[in-house]
Amino acid sequence: KGLFQIIFDDVTKEVRLHFPVMVKREPASGEGKCGLDKGYTEAFTDSQNVTYGDGIGKVMQRSVSKRHTRGKGRNKLYQIAIKKNKRHIFKCNLTKKRHQTSENRKKQTLNTMVRTGVNQFFNQYQHAITEDLSFVIKNKKISRQVNRNLAEWCKGTLQKALVEISYRRSSSVTVVNAAYTSQVDS
Repeated sequence: KGLFQIIFDDVTKEVRLHFPVMVKREPASGEGKCGLDKGYTEAFTDSQNVTYGDGIGKVMQRSVSKRHTRGKGRNKLYQIAIKKNKRHIFKCNLTKKRHQTSENRKKQTLNTMVRTGVNQFFNQYQHAITEDLSFVIKNKKISRQVNRNLAEWCKGTLQKALVEISYRRSSSVTVVNAAYTSQVDS
């Protein structure tokens, strides 16, 4: 039931079908409200200090270090290819097929870990109060390594999972300004 679209893309020579998906809502299984903090080493920590989605920090850190090492090696190979005018290096060694496969696998792993954590939270509670991390920090000097790690952080995935799963489970999420939540300055 509903509206669907058939899209013919001349640029990529693809035909796509877009259609709405009906989401079945379940009755809420948890009770009460609880604060939920988004983290880097674990997906969430609630007000009672229970963690959900442990291990996402290790997955992201492994991905960051692997991408950093691979990027340095690719840059060296790129410079050799330019200096010696070797076109076959671009074709055979500087493509991103394998990289895209591992990147997709990492995203699926993170998505599974985050959504499992959100479901575990909503098994206990009906209402989540969480911080809004959709802002951009300007004029702050941080090291390159910290910048790489923060760029890898999947805070958008965390928020999207909270909103989607709370809707499906007839629960609610309240977003508050991050300035009014707990922060630690090391």
